[in-house]
Amino acid sequence: MSAASPARNPGLDAMRATAIVLVIGCHFARPLEAFGVLGVELFFVLSGFLIGGILVRLVLSRPSFGGAELRNFWARRWFRTLPAFYLFLLVNLAWMALGGPAAPARELWLYPIFSQNLLWPAGGFFAIAWSLAVEEWFYLLFPLAVLIALRLLPRRAALWAALGLFLVVPALLRGWLGQAGDWDESVRKVVLLRLDALMFGVALALVQRTEPALWDGLVRRRHLLAALGGVCAVASPLLLPRLAALGSWPLAAGFSLLPAALALTLPWWHALRLPWPRLETASERVSLYSYSMYLCHVPVLIAGNALGQATLGGMAGKIAAKPLALVAVYLLSAALYRWVEQPFLRRRPREA
Repeated sequence: MSAASPARNPGLDAMRATAIVLVIGCHFARPLEAFGVLGVELFFVLSGFLIGGILVRLVLSRPSFGGAELRNFWARRWFRTLPAFYLFLLVNLAWMALGGPAAPARELWLYPIFSQNLLWPAGGFFAIAWSLAVEEWFYLLFPLAVLIALRLLPRRAALWAALGLFLVVPALLRGWLGQAGDWDESVRKVVLLRLDALMFGVALALVQRTEPALWDGLVRRRHLLAALGGVCAVASPLLLPRLAALGSWPLAAGFSLLPAALALTLPWWHALRLPWPRLETASERVSLYSYSMYLCHVPVLIAGNALGQATLGGMAGKIAAKPLALVAVYLLSAALYRWVEQPFLRRRPREA
C-alpha cells in the first residue's frame, strides 16, 4: 500500500518535489543556475494543471459559473498563498533593514499587490517573488476571461476561447515589448509577458476533462512525449540566450516552447508510481512543503553561508554550511507548513 495520502497523485508530488529541488539547487551552487529556470517552469505547468484544472471542473460541472463562484475560487486560492507570502514579505523587509537587498521606498507598495514586475523588471528585493506575481495575476485574470467568455459562448467553447487568448496575447506582447538583450529580467520575469506559462498546464487539464480519448492517448505515449519534452526543456537554458541574440520574436517563441515542452512530460509524471513507500512519503512531504521551501530557501542559504564564513572562514566555511543550510530549509519549511499554511487552509471557505 502506498505510504502517501490516497487522495494525492504520487507522480505529481514527485513533479513538484523535483521542481523545488531544481530551484534550490540553482541557488545552492553556481554551476546549477540553469536548472532554476526549469524548476520554475515546472511549477508553472503543474500549477496550471492542478489549480487551472479546478477552475475547469467548476465551470463544466456546476449548474452555473458566475460572480459568487469566482469569488469563492479566489478566496480559496488566496487563503492558500497569501499568509506565507506576506510573512516572508515582512522577513525580506527586516532583511533589507539589516543591509540585505533593497527596493526604493516608492516601489515597496507594489509588492503586497504582486505588481513589482507587472510590465517591468522587479530588482533584487524579494527577488523570487517574481514567479508568485505571475501566478497570482494569472489566477486573477484568466478566470475573469472565462467568466466573460461564458456570456458569449457555451461552456467548453468559452474555456477554449479564454485558453487561446492567454496562449496568444502574452507571446505577442513578448515579441512587441520584450527586451532580448536583458531576456532573463525583462522577459522571463515580467508578469504580462509570461501569463501563458501556466496555460499549457490548463490546456492539459481541459483535455483530460473534455477529451478523454485524447488524454488516454497522451498517457499511452507518455514515455515518448516525456523524452521529447525533456530533451527540449533541458536544452532550453542554452537555447534561450541564442534566441535572444536573434531578437525579441525568436525569444518570444522560445518562451512558448519551454513550457510546452515541459507540458509534454506531464502525462508521464501523472502516471508515475514511485517504487518504494518511503520514497513516496518523502516526495509527498517535500511537495507539501515546497511553497514554504520556495519562500524561505534564499535567506536561509545566505544566512548559512554567512555563518559558515564567520565560524570556519573561507571556502571551508561555505562547504560546511551548505548541507546544514539545506537541513534548515527543510525543517523550517515543515514548521511553516504546520503553523502558517495549514491553519489558513483549514479556515478557507468551502468550495462553491
